[in-house]
Amino acid sequence: MNVAIRLFAQKGYMASSTREIALMAGVNLSMINYYFSSKEKLLENIVASNTSDLIEKIKDVVELEISELDKIHSLIEIYAFYILGNDEVSRILFQEQLMSSYVENIKALQNLDDANRKYFTEIIDSGKQKLIFASDTDPGFLYLSIIGTVQQYLIRTRSDHKAVSGNQTAYSEAEINDVVAYLKKLCDGILLAR
Repeated sequence: MNVAIRLFAQKGYMASSTREIALMAGVNLSMINYYFSSKEKLLENIVASNTSDLIEKIKDVVELEISELDKIHSLIEIYAFYILGNDEVSRILFQEQLMSSYVENIKALQNLDDANRKYFTEIIDSGKQKLIFASDTDPGFLYLSIIGTVQQYLIRTRSDHKAVSGNQTAYSEAEINDVVAYLKKLCDGILLAR
């Protein structure tokens, strides 16, 4: 699967073939077809295996007995560390959401998106009811602002990061923490009741 992840991240899902994956992995094409039955099922498996833990982490945060603001801060950390810590998988998810109608049929991706939006909205609405968060806060826009900022950081810094570190995919904890700190300030400015 790692070869498929690398190839899908570099070339995109549609431009990659199972024949290329088999060649790069040094395995027989029939082996890929046996285990995954198709390129589509391979992508589904990649998405499912790389997002199930993320959904569980998000659920765990929602269930914690901490303030709504602390929950949002925790989600920011989870999103930033996941996206920047899984560069290739994140690129596949972002590319395919933009380029392919097939991704809409991937159950694991739908589950991730539904869970993210649902939990994020629940936390924001709870904070509004407790008068912690500004009543005009739009959970959907705030969620998109967080994910979009991390996504753009990934896209915009990739070439600079590779030139400095020699590694395109390994963001340091300090780099990710800088993104987290910025997003927490951004969210605090939007969320906290004025």
